[in-house]
Amino acid sequence: MRGRTSDVNRLRIGILGGSFDPVHDGHITVASAAATLLRLDQIRLVPTSLQPFKTAGHRASAEDRVAMLNLAAEGNTKIVVDPREIHREGTSFTVDTVRALRVEFPDDELFLLVGADAAAEFVNWKESGEIADIAHLVVLTRPGSQSNELARAAKVLQVPAVEISSTAVRAAVERGEPIDGMVPSRVAHYIWRHGIYKTGN
Repeated sequence: MRGRTSDVNRLRIGILGGSFDPVHDGHITVASAAATLLRLDQIRLVPTSLQPFKTAGHRASAEDRVAMLNLAAEGNTKIVVDPREIHREGTSFTVDTVRALRVEFPDDELFLLVGADAAAEFVNWKESGEIADIAHLVVLTRPGSQSNELARAAKVLQVPAVEISSTAVRAAVERGEPIDGMVPSRVAHYIWRHGIYKTGN
């Protein structure tokens, strides 16, 4: 225990999970906006090992996804790449991650950031009630999006609408098209240098 007794000294830690296959500019924009709007001291990007609601595997290896995240976060003092789910292997359950973070940061505030689509499935997550007990739930919505049941019960945070997806990035690479403006430049160089997402990979 750290002996923190004052709210002034408590860290505010955001948790944003995902495949990050690959990380793109939208991820960084949303993470940075959330950090500012929620006054977070840090926001932890947590790449998944195996997602329980996705049957398809990842195109890039775990090592490449973590490496790309580290490149994207370089120079941003508030973003922390947290590969604990990769190291844990197996199916990535959010409850295991927030439990571990609660042990690691016993006196600090945790904010679990979930997109609107994921929020709609939250009741089906493993131990969803315990997740809500450990961390503040924050639903990330875009301007003009509809609210859902979880969004009405949790804090709603409107973040910039960025029309970029990992699927679109992968498709552009397969077609041999430039991905500048879709991913951070360091990530683009890494993808081309290592031949990730090319047809057959």
